[in-house]
Amino acid sequence: MKTKEMILGPLAKFSPQHLSDSSANNPVFVERVQHFKLLGITTSHDMNWQTHIDTIITKAFLVGFITSEA
Repeated sequence: MKTKEMILGPLAKFSPQHLSDSSANNPVFVERVQHFKLLGITTSHDMNWQTHIDTIITKAFLVGFITSEA
């Protein structure tokens, strides 16, 4: 399933409510994520940039822009 949700702020502590499909009696489950990448920016549920920074640094090491030699 492609649909995901990310709740920002204090509401993230609560368990997700199941969405219901009006044409059927089966609930539709939407995956709740802690961080999500959109347009190249990784956003986290607590509005912390650490996941995005870690991703950028890892890519820089892989490409060779940053070397571990001091």
